[in-house]
Amino acid sequence: MDISWELFQTAFYKKYFSESVRGAIELKFMQMKQGSMSMAGYTSKFVEFCRFSRVCRGSPESYEGWKCVRYQRGLRKAIMNVVVPFEIRRFSELVNQARIVEDYAKKTALVRDDHGGTSSKGREKYVPSRG
Repeated sequence: MDISWELFQTAFYKKYFSESVRGAIELKFMQMKQGSMSMAGYTSKFVEFCRFSRVCRGSPESYEGWKCVRYQRGLRKAIMNVVVPFEIRRFSELVNQARIVEDYAKKTALVRDDHGGTSSKGREKYVPSRG
């Protein structure tokens, strides 16, 4: 009899993690924020913690929308502000969009650094005097 990895993990966690441990992990999950983590790190940790959530037990279709909303709430503001208006309710699609936004932000920051940024510092020598 073949069993899926997900089914095995669910049975394993149920048997070897007490309800109090699962509750503590679920609390961390509900308060989780991306902070300085990369999208890959945040997503990995999110998926790991999601296994312990009472909401995420059962068929994935029944909690897919909730999972997306929860994931968005933990994102950094700059990323969250871009992806939330799309109202994405498929987790894989949401993760993809968030990664694209993060990659774009990194590239933009590199270009800004390469070209001296957007500050006005140093521009005064190019501005003609008014007098």
